Amino acid sequence: MFTVKTFLSNQSNIDFNKERVKLVRHKNNAGGHDFNSLFLNNHKLFNLYQSFQARPIFDNCDHLISFIGTRNTYAKFIGVYKVLEKCDAKEIKYKNKLKAYLPEFGNMFEGCNYYYELEEISGFGEFKDRIIIEWGAGALAYVQRTDKEISEILPEGYVKEFSGFLDFTLDFEELENIINNPESNREWRTLLSSVAGIYLILDNRTGNQYVGSAYGENGIWGRWKQYVQTKHGGNQKLIDLLKKDAGCFKKFQFTILQILPKTLTAREVIEFEKKFKIKLGSRAFGLNSN
Repeated sequence: MFTVKTFLSNQSNIDFNKERVKLVRHKNNAGGHDFNSLFLNNHKLFNLYQSFQARPIFDNCDHLISFIGTRNTYAKFIGVYKVLEKCDAKEIKYKNKLKAYLPEFGNMFEGCNYYYELEEISGFGEFKDRIIIEWGAGALAYVQRTDKEISEILPEGYVKEFSGFLDFTLDFEELENIINNPESNREWRTLLSSVAGIYLILDNRTGNQYVGSAYGENGIWGRWKQYVQTKHGGNQKLIDLLKKDAGCFKKFQFTILQILPKTLTAREVIEFEKKFKIKLGSRAFGLNSN
């Protein structure tokens, strides 16, 4: 298997083995932020986060090869960036870059003294989220010059590891990519098809919740596939939301509240659904109409 620098050099006209290159591993969920989701949904903000640094760690560097941490000390590739210049982050023109994101993301930039102007290098998009490396024993050192061997190149269309029925959340884009790339996300398809269950859709714009149930031959997978195809799954209040804002589905978040055997009848599964509607108040205050 190639090292990161050698593999990326073979895909471009840049020889990363001769350039001054640093590898960066951003720890996911640092400071309470899900940087994997941030990278997918707010690329501009993620790049700002990477540009502001407390220490001059990107000095003497021509390019950054960036990763986001996954399980244990593994990390996935997210892009290559050219380091253009370093500036004092306290200068007002650089502080102005943050105004749109404060105060919600203010703690991401606390103690930052330096701003690095970074330019993403095109041509590596097909490998984003697919090249996996093992960072090694120095996981706390999130910036290194040491090259890394590629542990795995995930299939095109792969989204992320299945972490457990009750341990994940999926935004709509992630769910759509999983459903539309079943071979690349076989574990998701196999496991979600194997169970019935009660699920929750959260509208991240308002906090309103929809409680639903899945049963039948393809279980949760089959039900969620309907949402990908229709954006509303046939639910009246979601249909009404889409009439007001056709793009609101992009802010829907999916998760599972309880898994159930597929041997249960539809009536038995719906009884569990009713209990969760009562517990969460999704009829009175949420998106359930019955």
